[in-house]
Amino acid sequence: MATIYELKRRAQELSAKKDSLSISPEEVGGLIDETLDVINEAEKNQIGLGIRNTYTTVAEMNADSTSPVGSDEKPLKFGQIVTVYDENTPDAVDNGNIYAFQNPGWKLVSTTGNLSVYAKKRRCRNGKEYG
Repeated sequence: MATIYELKRRAQELSAKKDSLSISPEEVGGLIDETLDVINEAEKNQIGLGIRNTYTTVAEMNADSTSPVGSDEKPLKFGQIVTVYDENTPDAVDNGNIYAFQNPGWKLVSTTGNLSVYAKKRRCRNGKEYG
């Protein structure tokens, strides 16, 4: 794949051509095609790893399994991850589960566990429990 600098150089070369019919449709089409490849790759990397959305229940997530969007309103791509967490029900069994979008559907890939258990059982430096 061409770099952005190579594309810029090619665009400058095309713009320098002044003679009638000196630019072929293949040159223009090739430049556009490669430019779109670079943009597509940049977009994939821009929204790579990270939790793209949070659902309060697995049922809510499953209901949104054909064309989900992230919290930024951009469509999820295959492999992007979401989580399930309901702050109003901190002991919910699915809290902390992490799912990858399968286009369509979801795959449980990991869990952070129920962190509310740890929050209730914090320890000081001297080992005594508090909280």
